[in-house]
Amino acid sequence: MQGLDTLNPVLIIGDKLKLIGEYEETIGTCFVFTEGEALPVVHEETGPSEANLFSGTCIIDPKQAPAKQVKPIARLHKILKFRLSSEANVEDATTKLIC
Repeated sequence: MQGLDTLNPVLIIGDKLKLIGEYEETIGTCFVFTEGEALPVVHEETGPSEANLFSGTCIIDPKQAPAKQVKPIARLHKILKFRLSSEANVEDATTKLIC
């Protein structure tokens, strides 16, 4: 494979097969998300209060569902299609005429 970062990459298979690549236009962006465990939300009790028996301690809400952390990753969607090189077609036609 040659010239993958060019508009028309070239793929040569064996000695006779030469393919020319062309990127197709696509619409939009493909989004991929990764998911992982998030740390639980911890609420720290602060401030003076006569009703606050747990001053200065941390409390985790037991009613809260386990949290997931989702990170989006954006990637472009590229499609690369190959066609036979015109040089390969000429060689094929010549070979068929001689045989």
